[in-house]
Amino acid sequence: MVSCGQDRAVIVLEVDQIPRGMVRIEATLEFNGRIFTTETIAPYLKVAPGTAQFSYSYPRNETGKTKILLKAIADSGCVVGTAMYEVDISRIEAIKGMTSFPGYQLADGINKNLLGIWGSSKNNVWVVGEAGTLLHWDGMCWLDWTDAVHAPSGLTAIDGVTESDVWVAGNDSTIGRFDGQKWDFKPRISGVLSKGNALSIRTFSRSDAWITGISGTSFILYSWDGTTWIDRKNPTNTLDIDTSSKLPNSNDNLYSIVGTRSADMMLAGFSRQKSGSTAEQSGLIQKCLTSQVDCDQTKNSQDTPFFSVALPTGADLTADYTAGWTSGVNDYWFGVGTGTVPTENTNATILHWEKGKTSSEKVSTDPGVIEAVDYIWGKGADMWINAYDRSAGPLKSNIYVKRAAATTYSKQQDALLDGKVINAIWGSAVDDVWLVGTGGLLVRWDGSKYKSYP
Repeated sequence: MVSCGQDRAVIVLEVDQIPRGMVRIEATLEFNGRIFTTETIAPYLKVAPGTAQFSYSYPRNETGKTKILLKAIADSGCVVGTAMYEVDISRIEAIKGMTSFPGYQLADGINKNLLGIWGSSKNNVWVVGEAGTLLHWDGMCWLDWTDAVHAPSGLTAIDGVTESDVWVAGNDSTIGRFDGQKWDFKPRISGVLSKGNALSIRTFSRSDAWITGISGTSFILYSWDGTTWIDRKNPTNTLDIDTSSKLPNSNDNLYSIVGTRSADMMLAGFSRQKSGSTAEQSGLIQKCLTSQVDCDQTKNSQDTPFFSVALPTGADLTADYTAGWTSGVNDYWFGVGTGTVPTENTNATILHWEKGKTSSEKVSTDPGVIEAVDYIWGKGADMWINAYDRSAGPLKSNIYVKRAAATTYSKQQDALLDGKVINAIWGSAVDDVWLVGTGGLLVRWDGSKYKSYP
């Protein structure tokens, strides 16, 4: 089987863990940095249940690096598995190799709460959720990576730079990274990270990412410097926003990160008090305010401190900000929450912060409605708002959209959304928007209608 001539290298590759539902395997062979062949192949030889064997013969008298990329294709055309094998052919010989498909499969019957979503394009979207739920959209199908990855805890937030550099964060200081081929949940950490649950992750570049969230009645704040994750909740970075002295029943949770670069990023959270002071501070926090003499926004240093934003006279300093979105450089939007026990009718409200100037907008004006803005996402001049309706009965979401040419927000009414709880929104374009929520809710807007998946 492998005696194809004394001057040829031959690889016999065995592949186990054949994905369920696979009908064919497509192989791409890269030899010495160039595509050697791309072919659709049927199993050459069954050597064990769930295992297939293939044989590849290489050019005469050539050695070098080879890479074999395999795609398992289902009858629907969906890719239900990928595998890779790499070897350096140093002499003319017969090589026997082994590779495996990860244990992911077509997503079906997902009922876990979905909490975060991010994508690099319309054909590459990731969704995370409770119990380590991890789903991927390849443009045709949703695949369930949960069992293949085995995240150590629930996943709550996701963001990325490219399709081959994606970060997730979750409960119990869980952090994971995807390199385009596999997930790694053992990131390098400098020292010890304060324990807590992530609510927001923002990746500005491969060497600059941030995580924030809650830890009891306080907050967590980590940064990635390209080498390690560092705990930034310390006197050097956060003395001005540390709240060791708080009023009864108050807290200093942080909910969202916004910005186009970390030099002037902002954090959104609950209103707070500076240590040793009884004065109320805004729930908006900025890194390296230009008014501070020890800051220089032209330098993208992670070590520069954060400062509570001084809002204009007459602004509500007690407002809690539970969502944020970046429209552009120094152009941010923040969602106002209602607090833990709403006592009055409050419609969904958002605050616009642009180059230090603030203004607020009422998203809705329905009488008798108590809403807390939980998520903001936009594309171009379109903006999507998820507001939790806490007026009466079970918690539910009200989705509002303001189109580019509109001056008001329209409430989205559809059977797939009515009465549901939405947790996160992301899209590649104004006619390609995904909404994820409780109970495995996964809905797509195509510019004219909503459709449920998977």
